[in-house]
Amino acid sequence: MTDKSETPSIVIEDSVPRAIKPDEEKGDLKKTDANGINSTNDSALPPTELFDYIANLYQGQNFNKAYKNAFNKIDLESRLTPDQHEQLLQLSKNGDKDNKLLISLAEFLLEGLGGVSLRDTVMKHIEYVISDEGDLRKVQTKYVFQVWMDKCDIANRVSFMMDQIDKINNGTDKNGKPKPLTDSRKNIIKCIASIWLFYRGYADLKQILRELSKETFGVDTVASESVERRALGFAAKMAISNSRDGFAFFINYFSRQQSILANDLSHSRSHVETLRLKVQTLTEEISQLKVEADTTKKQIQDLSSKIVSLEDELTLSKEKASHQGIHQRDELATLKGNISSFLEQELSPLLRSALAANSRTPAKTRVVDIKLDDTLQQVEGKIQWLKQ
Repeated sequence: MTDKSETPSIVIEDSVPRAIKPDEEKGDLKKTDANGINSTNDSALPPTELFDYIANLYQGQNFNKAYKNAFNKIDLESRLTPDQHEQLLQLSKNGDKDNKLLISLAEFLLEGLGGVSLRDTVMKHIEYVISDEGDLRKVQTKYVFQVWMDKCDIANRVSFMMDQIDKINNGTDKNGKPKPLTDSRKNIIKCIASIWLFYRGYADLKQILRELSKETFGVDTVASESVERRALGFAAKMAISNSRDGFAFFINYFSRQQSILANDLSHSRSHVETLRLKVQTLTEEISQLKVEADTTKKQIQDLSSKIVSLEDELTLSKEKASHQGIHQRDELATLKGNISSFLEQELSPLLRSALAANSRTPAKTRVVDIKLDDTLQQVEGKIQWLKQ
């Protein structure tokens, strides 16, 4: 990063404001240790104000365990004013040119020491410093990470963030063309951005590690055997380094992930077997239903044929009944004619003769008897005919 023209008026050491010395303005600070954190006299009591706490780190305070624990003693109401943010930015340009202190601060926030509001304020300071990187200062925003997230409309926020960092330029070259940041510089910012994403809850660790492996460290295309050898070698070195504890957490995370994946795989296999049995059962049921469907279809066809046959029989019966009805009506008409003829031509004359014979004086009873006897015979004969 390039320095702005103004010089911060105060720097904090041992919680007491003092003027920045000329050699410090030129960036001639104490040497850094193996972890990239400036070293200084650790005998002074840690400050209780947040501004002083961070300023001391930029001045060379060793960010050791004791100093980290002192974060718990900072006033929970302590905040950074806009002027203090700007002063710390200027200090960072001299005391943390490679932003390694910012990475340590960001990583430290994940430990959860101090109040939430204090940690949020420190994270805002980190974002404030990054927002002054390269040509980002021209954007005139103090919190560029949040600006990027607010306009992010894709599912993978990590990838979007990395793409934005790749677009950062650092002025122009001799030909007047934009000069991009160096890869090492971009990688540092990407690591800080990754911690910011995780801290703010925009991405989980798996998403971040996957993106860093692909874009930042670029080992996705390396053969698995080579990756395993180098990973084991790195683990052996870390076992005797000052970062042993942190690496232990890293290894433990992957060990837990492996256990989770193994359990998930076991559950998935069990679930697949359950589904397979269900599919087998359903297949058997479908086969049985097909057999029943074929049987039912045959029964329907037989019943349909029988219905057609019965309909034909019904039609014939109706036609036959119709013919029989006509014939019966003809027979009934003939019967009526015969009975009428019998009554008028045979029975009626006999009864009249009998009536006439009975009306004489004296009555001819013999004639009446004969006529009635003839009439009775005629009636009985006709009854027999009707019965036939």
